Amino acid sequence: MRILIADDDQDIRMLLGRMLEGWDHEVLSVSNGQEALSALENDSISLVISDWMMPEMDGPELCRRIRAANLGRYVYIILLTARDAKNDLIHGMEAGADDFVTKPFNKGELNMRIRAGERILMLEKDLEDRNNKLTDTNAQLSKAYDQINKDLEAGAEMQRSLLPRADFKLPGFNISWIFCPSRFVAGDIFNLFQLDEHHIGFYLLDVAGHGVPSAMLSVTLSRFLTPILDSPLKYRLPNSPGYLISEPKVVLSELNERFQVDEDTMQYFTMVYGMININEQKLSLAHAGHPPPIHLPRDGDIKLLGSGSLPIGILPAGDYETELSTFESGDRIFLYSDGIPECFNAAEEPYSEERLLDRLRQWRDMPLQELLKKLEDDLRTWRNDEDFSDDLTLLAIEMD
Repeated sequence: MRILIADDDQDIRMLLGRMLEGWDHEVLSVSNGQEALSALENDSISLVISDWMMPEMDGPELCRRIRAANLGRYVYIILLTARDAKNDLIHGMEAGADDFVTKPFNKGELNMRIRAGERILMLEKDLEDRNNKLTDTNAQLSKAYDQINKDLEAGAEMQRSLLPRADFKLPGFNISWIFCPSRFVAGDIFNLFQLDEHHIGFYLLDVAGHGVPSAMLSVTLSRFLTPILDSPLKYRLPNSPGYLISEPKVVLSELNERFQVDEDTMQYFTMVYGMININEQKLSLAHAGHPPPIHLPRDGDIKLLGSGSLPIGILPAGDYETELSTFESGDRIFLYSDGIPECFNAAEEPYSEERLLDRLRQWRDMPLQELLKKLEDDLRTWRNDEDFSDDLTLLAIEMD
């Protein structure tokens, strides 16, 4: 396939060119948007990889000009950008971009997105052929639906790649989870990670709605919640080589400030964010409109944590609080989405929070992985259907 690269950085053009040629693509490179537009007007190229920031004509303006031009074909546009805020991505899509790759880009991710673009362009050609061959309409539609399912499966695989790997370990902890999307892709996502040698962090969030729009926001949030310096999770101290780890309520407040509800999509999300101080055996967490986490001490009775608050994005000034408790050897904490207590059976009865608590009490002596397998089986038996009406997600953490 012939691909046009538009980037004012010669090194990036050379790097991308070698990479694409290694995948058997033919490459044409230009240094700005104006040159890219001229190349498209004089050539039959249908896939463009463009930088966002360029002189003379930037990436979004190039997108607008391509969409306004009468080129006689569809041009698939992938924007390379260091921006990952929701409003920036919306701005790029409104300008006409089809997809984004965040800098610094991952080679495998870029290849997957190019292949997705190729499939979309193939579908465009298929649609043109169907208009010319009405007798093939049913067969072509079936092929299109199959292709869409494959693309959704690819999207689901990409989303699963953002979750902890099946063999993921954190020293001093046992970890297990349930992740059952109601469709190919989910609005639920979770993660846990080492913040430093003394703290681990974890979260579980649930974007309102279902399907691709919710999954897109959940993927954006998972990238945003990466435990690196100058992220919402940890930040540098001014005039010092040191850093501070953000307390949970601060993390939620920053998310609320950055992800206010958009009037067009009305997307908001609920979440729990917490961390464990390993040395002090302290648990701190805050939640935003999310089901309260469940704390099961080794020797005590089960209890719900958190006093509740509004979901992220509902009001500009979210009132979030950090709750502190002990978390000792043998203690367990369970974070879950509302798809579990609201999982309905054939008689329209919910699984309920009470039933969930009862099962965790009843099976508390089981190893953690065994307990979650039994809980997932119990939910499937309760539902008695291959599909769930909402995403079911639960993250369990146990201190050794």
